[in-house]
Amino acid sequence: MSLEKNKELVSRLLERTRRRMVDWKEAADRGFQVSFRNSSIKLQELESREFNSEYLVSLVNAAGEVADSFTDGELDFSEIDQKWHGALQEIYNLALRHARGADEVLDNLLSELDDDIPF
Repeated sequence: MSLEKNKELVSRLLERTRRRMVDWKEAADRGFQVSFRNSSIKLQELESREFNSEYLVSLVNAAGEVADSFTDGELDFSEIDQKWHGALQEIYNLALRHARGADEVLDNLLSELDDDIPF
C-alpha cells in the first residue's frame, strides 16, 4: 500500500499547524482533533515500550467512523531517517499548545510581569 497521500497529508497539516491555520481541539482519548467540512483528523500519542512515543493518525468520515489510520512508524518504515515521527511529534506538540491556549497564557504572564504594580 502506497502511503504517499498520507505523507502529503502530514506535510500539509504540519505547515498549516505551524502557521496557526488549524484549530486543534483536545479529544477525550489523550489526543487532539481537527474538524473539516466532511471529515476530521485525530492525532494521538501512543505509549511505547521503547524510547520514543508513537503517533497514530486517524481519518474520520462524516459519520464519525474511522475510515483509515496510520502511524509514524508506517510512514518511516521505508525512510532512512525518522522525519515522519518528527513531523507528527511537532504537530502533536503544537496542537497541545493551541488546544490548551499556551500562547495566551504566556502573553498574559508576560503582560503581568511587565507591570510595575506589585502582587
